[in-house]
Amino acid sequence: MITVRQTLPSTSLRISLREQGKEIGHAYLVEEAFRGKGLGKKIVREAIQEAKRQGCYKLICTGRDSKEEVHKFYHGLGFKVQGKEFRMEL
Repeated sequence: MITVRQTLPSTSLRISLREQGKEIGHAYLVEEAFRGKGLGKKIVREAIQEAKRQGCYKLICTGRDSKEEVHKFYHGLGFKVQGKEFRMEL
């Protein structure tokens, strides 16, 4: 089950993936009007700490090839480029 919840105040969306009632993944999207204010970094840093607390061994972040600002964002937080994603639109 996937759920989407808007945070208050309205600065981001939380997208959660649940299996058998347990959250197994989630993502955050910061609204454009609030970008550049450190909210995304705070969210990702907290997600990293929570993943460590829960014993996760890996975090994967994605960004489109054309989104250089997203690549810089993730690099700045310590993420490394590894591999490529392949898709097929049906």
